[in-house]
Amino acid sequence: MARFQVTSAHEILRDPAGHEHHVTIVVGTLVEGVLRIADPFAIPRAGGGHWLGQILGFDRYGKPFGTSVDADDSSEAFGVAIRGVAPPEAKVALGEAFVATLDEARVIATALSELETEVCKHCADCRRISRYIGQPC
Repeated sequence: MARFQVTSAHEILRDPAGHEHHVTIVVGTLVEGVLRIADPFAIPRAGGGHWLGQILGFDRYGKPFGTSVDADDSSEAFGVAIRGVAPPEAKVALGEAFVATLDEARVIATALSELETEVCKHCADCRRISRYIGQPC
C-alpha cells in the first residue's frame, strides 16, 4: 500500500496551456510504496473522511518523473496532480493519503456523492468520480 503525507494542496482550474481542466495538486512526501498514474488516490478531507481522485502525474520543480514514483527513490517533497474529484484546497486536510483499492474507492466515492454534492458536480473533470459508483453523481 502506498502512503503519502500531505503537507499542502493547490487547486488549479486551467492547465498551463490554458485549457479548462480542474486539478488539485497535493504536495508532500511518499512514506511507503509506489504511486502510479491512474491510481485511485484517497486524500484527507477537512471535516473527516477522504476525497477521491485519480492520479494524473507528478512534479518536483521541473524534475521529470515517469509514470510512477517509489518511496525508496524519493525522499523529497513533490506534487501529485489529481482530478475527478479535484477538491478545493481549503477542503483538503493535512495528513495521510493513500492509494485506494477499488472497493475502498467505491465506498469513498459513494460517500462523497452524498456529502459533497456541489463539488462532485462542479465540472466534467469532477464528475469522473461517478465511474467508481456506476451511476452519475
